[in-house]
Amino acid sequence: MVHDKAKDAAQETLELLSRYLTKRYPSLFRYTDDREEAIEILETGEVYPIRNSDDPMKYAALLVQDDLAIMMEGPDGIYYLRAGAICLAGFWRLEDKFGMPLERIHTSGDGANDPEFS
Repeated sequence: MVHDKAKDAAQETLELLSRYLTKRYPSLFRYTDDREEAIEILETGEVYPIRNSDDPMKYAALLVQDDLAIMMEGPDGIYYLRAGAICLAGFWRLEDKFGMPLERIHTSGDGANDPEFS
């Protein structure tokens, strides 16, 4: 999920993650060409676009098992959740937290306080 204002940040995330993975794990990841337009997972043969990707957060999430969240500073100086791929969120959904300021993300909702889960 990506807010319009976070498209460039999501693209940058995919590019930086791809650069890191190909350098840190060259036996697992490689670019498909010298222009670094796509990345291949060598074990599975899956290839994902990097440059001009239509959904950079989706492809970044397919490369790693980690949750990804992009927080961007608003004009009020507060950071807001503007993009993310949260695969194992526990008691919440990305859709419910999207656009929230950082200080509300972990305090909104009843999930962790629900007696059923205590």
